[in-house]
Amino acid sequence: MATQAGRKQGKRRSDGNSTWGDENSTFEWEFDTGAPADAAQPRPERRPAALPPLRPSSQGPEPEPKQQEPVAGVAFETPHPVSPLAAKYSGSDGLRRARSVAQLLDAALERWWRLEEVAGRGLLREGLLVLEAGHDLDGAQRTLLLRSALAHGTGQLTALHYQTDPERVALVIQEAALIWDPPLPAATVAWLAVQDPRRVEWCAPLIHDLQTVAAAAAGVQRERAEALLAALDGRSWEGEILGRAPEPAGQPGTAGAVRSRWGVAAALALVVGGLIWWQMVIHRPLGMVEVPPGSYLARDPALDADRRVALDGFLIDRFEVANREYRRCYARGDCPWPSSIQSATRPNYFLERAFAGYPVVNLDHAAAAAYCRWAGKRLPTAEEWEVAAGYAPATNRQYRYPWGELFEPQRANSAAAGLGDTVAVGSYHPAGDSPLGASEMAGNVAEWTSTQAQQGEQAGYVVKGGSFLDGPDRMRASAQMVLAGEQASAWVGLRCARTLLLDRQ
Repeated sequence: MATQAGRKQGKRRSDGNSTWGDENSTFEWEFDTGAPADAAQPRPERRPAALPPLRPSSQGPEPEPKQQEPVAGVAFETPHPVSPLAAKYSGSDGLRRARSVAQLLDAALERWWRLEEVAGRGLLREGLLVLEAGHDLDGAQRTLLLRSALAHGTGQLTALHYQTDPERVALVIQEAALIWDPPLPAATVAWLAVQDPRRVEWCAPLIHDLQTVAAAAAGVQRERAEALLAALDGRSWEGEILGRAPEPAGQPGTAGAVRSRWGVAAALALVVGGLIWWQMVIHRPLGMVEVPPGSYLARDPALDADRRVALDGFLIDRFEVANREYRRCYARGDCPWPSSIQSATRPNYFLERAFAGYPVVNLDHAAAAAYCRWAGKRLPTAEEWEVAAGYAPATNRQYRYPWGELFEPQRANSAAAGLGDTVAVGSYHPAGDSPLGASEMAGNVAEWTSTQAQQGEQAGYVVKGGSFLDGPDRMRASAQMVLAGEQASAWVGLRCARTLLLDRQ
């Protein structure tokens, strides 16, 4: 999908709408190749602090990056650039150079995955030139360029222009603004929002995520989230942000342009303000579904019968926790390394970026609980999990499976699917969702809960949901098994919950 988007972008650039040399060009003044001396945007001057490697020292030294072959399946078009800076990437020699840059970006991606080191400023510049010249890079390479631009404080608008996934943009900006040390300034994020024509696409998920952090986190992260929300609500755009926004080289300031920018800022303020208001009114963080307080039926394995339980209102993750999310917790030093980087059939499952959106596995109970604490949440109880998986508020009944009373193999990654391993988080959304909106509560990976139990001679914690190895019986919302807390398996993952304590009156 990223490749197709890139090709469409290349076509736009070849039909006369290239950003080179026109009033929309940002590259030259962002890299000081033709801008006036005062055309400098607000930006952080230091790179984020070095982080511990993702590979534990007990596994030996880091391997040298492998020599990459030309990127398979990624099209490199032969463009006709109009800028001297991009001329070196035209023709057959230019195509070879562009492929070399792609190989260097792949090696830089390996370092990002293991050490969270961004690409150097020189590689950032060349990567953006490759895009400006009309060549295509994959989504992971473009994301690395954006992350590197934010870290170095240059090329930010150019890198932002070439992003194709607004939710990924929101995630990268949130990470830079909340986690980096020093953080990306809130003023810079607000300035980028004013300048980017597609700002609403990534501002919406960013606002949602920031609301979640502001409500659930504590300390520095909460303070940074609140500061960024304040910067994005439009109050700080008047004067300081708009007044410091540089004009691209070759674009004279006009009264019409100033009025246009004021109009854009006002419109975005209304949109973002509305999103904040809406989020505060419903109290539902992005990525979680709400279960209201009440009395529910839940299965009691000891009695082999249903029993009624009283539950406080709570929130539960809509999706299973993915590798990319757990990696961030590990990189911050708050989560342990998984017991294995392999899945059932994939030897490099945890490290390979192709599986970043797949459910994290090989975690014992303590590691799963540590992740939820880091995220400002907790593991759900077995009763909470079961209600979220099968309760239908419209009919006030508890379904056998998330989607109804009958097992339907096309709605879950179970043994009937014959895949023998995990699939990407959300692959069965919305067909396999529960009535409350929780996805893949049946199949893909079984999930830890916080409930301790005894099953025969096995004492440990309840695991719910069934996995890609299990048949229909284990897919039931009421089904459960007990695993020892120290056991970590390639078929067990997690999702988190949070008690709903907000007053709705």
